[in-house]
Amino acid sequence: MRPLFTIHAGEYVVGEFIENNLGDLNVWIPAKDTGIDLLVTNKENQ
Repeated sequence: MRPLFTIHAGEYVVGEFIENNLGDLNVWIPAKDTGIDLLVTNKENQ
């Protein structure tokens, strides 16, 4: 069975950096690989 998505090490490192160092932001990882690596929103998800 093939996984729906995989996260690469670089994507994880960047996402962790954004959440920990750039204020009140949420980092989302898409469930399906459509070419978008990360989605960043504010705490209100806007």
